[in-house]
Amino acid sequence: NTVTIFDKVSGRVAAVVPTGISPSGMAMDPVSRRAYVALSGEDAVETIDILGNAVIGRGPLAVGDNPEELALLPDGRTLLVANAGSNTVSFVDAASLVETKRVQVGAGPQSILVDRVGRRAYVFNAFSNTISVLDVVAKAVVATVATESGPVRGQFNRGGNRLYVLHRQSPYLVVLDPVTLSVVRRVH
Repeated sequence: NTVTIFDKVSGRVAAVVPTGISPSGMAMDPVSRRAYVALSGEDAVETIDILGNAVIGRGPLAVGDNPEELALLPDGRTLLVANAGSNTVSFVDAASLVETKRVQVGAGPQSILVDRVGRRAYVFNAFSNTISVLDVVAKAVVATVATESGPVRGQFNRGGNRLYVLHRQSPYLVVLDPVTLSVVRRVH
């Protein structure tokens, strides 16, 4: 129930910040020097002041949400929270930690990846073997992509024109075109 902060240069522990129960995912805001932490054991999100090494805010989610992972939109104003317990994604105001919208996604959302411009978010649903594609501005699911068994995480290539998807229960790395949402390649 802590977050450990390391000095990048020396590699040594700079601080240990006590948090709520079961911190699971984290999103960093380098501009404000804050970390946002998903507390799966308390159905909440906390804000940590990195320079002050202290929790400075907490926002509750719905009971049973079990938040797993967070993503901060490029503007630094909105957090997306993958709630594995309720199969939803919460849109949370980063300043107040108040939930502004909630959308239903596939079963067992594990992680969220936001595109570079902050228009789309990809939610990796491990139990439904799908990726939910969110229109961030409309705050809605615009597509659902079937994928290999147990998608857990994704990453864009440098050009942003390929999305690489890792799976828990498949030996394949799937490469998607994020515009057409079609499979470009499967790599064993």
